[in-house]
Amino acid sequence: MINLNLNGTLPSGTEVIEASAGTGKTYALSHRVLRLIAEQGVPMESILVVTFTRAAAAEIRRRIRDRLNLAATALAMAIAQQAENSPVLDETLAPLIVSWHSSSDPYEPLLRLLKALDQVDLAPINTIHGFIKTLIRANGPLLAIDPMVGLQENNQELLFNLVTHWRRCKLSPSSSPWQAWVHSHADLRADQLLKLAQLIDDDRDMQIANPKHATDPEQLWADLEQRFHNALASQGDETAAALVALCKGKGNETPVKIIPKTRLTELPSRLEIARQQFFLDPSPRNAKTYRHLCQAFATNRLRLVLADPSQAPTAGLHHLADQLCYQPIEQLLQRFCLHIKEQASGQRLAQNLLSFSDLLERVDPEKLEPDQLIALKTWAQRKYKCCLIDEVVVQL
Repeated sequence: MINLNLNGTLPSGTEVIEASAGTGKTYALSHRVLRLIAEQGVPMESILVVTFTRAAAAEIRRRIRDRLNLAATALAMAIAQQAENSPVLDETLAPLIVSWHSSSDPYEPLLRLLKALDQVDLAPINTIHGFIKTLIRANGPLLAIDPMVGLQENNQELLFNLVTHWRRCKLSPSSSPWQAWVHSHADLRADQLLKLAQLIDDDRDMQIANPKHATDPEQLWADLEQRFHNALASQGDETAAALVALCKGKGNETPVKIIPKTRLTELPSRLEIARQQFFLDPSPRNAKTYRHLCQAFATNRLRLVLADPSQAPTAGLHHLADQLCYQPIEQLLQRFCLHIKEQASGQRLAQNLLSFSDLLERVDPEKLEPDQLIALKTWAQRKYKCCLIDEVVVQL
């Protein structure tokens, strides 16, 4: 890595600018645009500048305009020999003005700067997604995309409706115990599901496996709950006594906060009481209490509280507790993720819309054919002479 000389020889290849926030990357970018225009005669409309947000794009456009205006004014004052009217220049721009003024034809860079100032509002300074929209509009047939496809800039309303519909269809008709069990999980609240839906819709490469069990999650939960209850009746006291011995010793904690580790023999009776209360009054609160007591036997829970996680038992009641506490909810979430992924894409397709993630997926080089890549590169080279992407400058 070498120090950046903003007034050095303009690169003919790729240049990477590495710097932390606030150290002048945007300044370097606007100065590079200035030199490309004034020294090489690159038209403003042939310099592609790509950034991440519209606010950033607007700021870069403003900085480039200010830089062009400052340089043009200073050079004009130098040519007119009115140094007293020249604006104050920074230490990077001042040597350039001297160099341009002393050249054989100082009017050439001045005219280039003035022309660029007239065109700066039309310059291709855009977000990544804005650039991809331009690419698709120009190359729709090549990419098998309708050039007039719309962009869904905000998917919040769509995802909110999908989450609301899914909860209404999949949870509301459910029997009360299962519904209470589901609602006892904080990460299955509507707001948390909306966040998950956003992650799914934003990540087009996310691979979601089909549920391992064909059984409906509610039926799976009912079957596992009954199996666990039956095993608890026959193995509970013995397993709880072994749990006391397992959790004994420094560094080990109790697997359930409401019962000290020295009194875990009470766990089976406490579980029976909690189960009765849950099925008599299947509220999320009672479901949470019952679920936490079940988790005290679960292998995954024991791995979190034992000083040596490898000591957590994996068979018998421990295995059944693992299945009951995790499998139905995991399957429910898998089905939710598949539903969101399919429905969000399907509804956009029906409306001839693409999301930001869809745009990126459609032009992913790894998914395009070689002839498509060659054609896109040819288009870009004809349209743009230079491309500046955030911190990277690429000469096309």
